[in-house]
Amino acid sequence: MEGKKVVYSNEYILQNGDRFDYLKFILAIFIVAVHTVPMGLYLRPILRIAVPIFFIMSSYFFFIKQKKSNSFEDCRHAMKGFAKRLLKLYFFWFVALLPLTVYTNGWYSVSLDTLLNIILGFLFGNTFKASWYIMALLLNIIFVWYATTKKVSNVLLFIIGVLEYIGCCMVSSYYSLAASLPGFDAFYNGYVRIFSEPYNSFPCALLFICIGKAMAENSIFLSKNVLLPLVAVFFALYFCEFYVTRHFGLAVADDCFFTLPVVSTLCFMLVGQSVDWQGPKWRTARDARSCSTIIYCSHISLASVLVIVGFHLGYGGYICENYLVLFLMTLLASLLLSFLIIRLEKTTHFKLLKYSH
Repeated sequence: MEGKKVVYSNEYILQNGDRFDYLKFILAIFIVAVHTVPMGLYLRPILRIAVPIFFIMSSYFFFIKQKKSNSFEDCRHAMKGFAKRLLKLYFFWFVALLPLTVYTNGWYSVSLDTLLNIILGFLFGNTFKASWYIMALLLNIIFVWYATTKKVSNVLLFIIGVLEYIGCCMVSSYYSLAASLPGFDAFYNGYVRIFSEPYNSFPCALLFICIGKAMAENSIFLSKNVLLPLVAVFFALYFCEFYVTRHFGLAVADDCFFTLPVVSTLCFMLVGQSVDWQGPKWRTARDARSCSTIIYCSHISLASVLVIVGFHLGYGGYICENYLVLFLMTLLASLLLSFLIIRLEKTTHFKLLKYSH
């Protein structure tokens, strides 16, 4: 847009929000790669920005709507609507994937232990694979929304989010350092038995929810001359942190890094401030958004099915050893399932499929 000054604002982002639907589709592909390629792959730092940006985007658009609401009743109604949509999404995939979930989790008997595992998995971890994200998003949005109604300051919420995220980094990318502390193993193992790993549960999300909220309420924008160098510098620092923790054997997982929140926030801002960006013509933004949700919810389960079938056919070892094959097969299966659902949900007998996304 040469010669025309663009005034960046939340209204500008809302008017050009389709770009975020296409971004979700791209990030969903990143997440498929995260779960099908090895931890040591040199591109994994790029892939790992996906989940944080999803949290930031969801929080940003939720609190934008809260800000535009005219009354507390409107805000509460929007909160209820948000919770209902996520719970419908969760229960659709819980039921759809239940046979595989029972098989992979060993829920073969109806007992108190099985029921307790399902409840704890639903709230704090996973029932079907990757379901933790849905509940982490919902629990943190509810917490931040409720705290805000009780006049808890954004600064305090941000500090709590930072402290939780530091803890997630210490038990993820810096686990060896944390494990050297006296009594850590006993405490952490007890925590995980109840709440699951914090880097795949609600503690890792609060910081990103607070970032999205702050940007929604304050219209935080940077000029391109400032933003692009910052993106380059923090991506370099992020890659350095990733490889240093791997080199010294500190990490047991690569979900959380100290530089990741900054990188994710800058990437979100970069997409939001892009001028005259147009999505591909072959698919509407709405379908791209729907595909991203279906891909996320189904991809690990589909990958598991592909591996199980592969072993039965004698190709399981080949599929597992060749991560590119597993990635492409999983992505293709996820895309086919997405297109099938989007087509079938428009028919009379399959309207319930709309809850899949």
